[in-house]
Amino acid sequence: MTAPTSRELATTPELGLLTALQTIVELSVNSLVAAHPELADLDDCPWALEMSPSYRAAQRFVPLARKLVRTIADYRHAQLIERQRPLEDDLPF
Repeated sequence: MTAPTSRELATTPELGLLTALQTIVELSVNSLVAAHPELADLDDCPWALEMSPSYRAAQRFVPLARKLVRTIADYRHAQLIERQRPLEDDLPF
């Protein structure tokens, strides 16, 4: 993921905050996996049988966070496609 350029931000300013959000969510997931290695792969972590409340919360958070990261990436991709389309001369109203 690269930071949006000033030109991209001029046309789609929301990309600035979405990029920051994506970075924070990815860091959150990595931190939770570091705190609860069993989140990475339950098959390799036999100690995961005893789940703490924080583990259970992290177990719910991680898939949702990963989905949010994918959704932000999809939005950025859609914006890229829209920017490549030629602008129409007619106003929509």
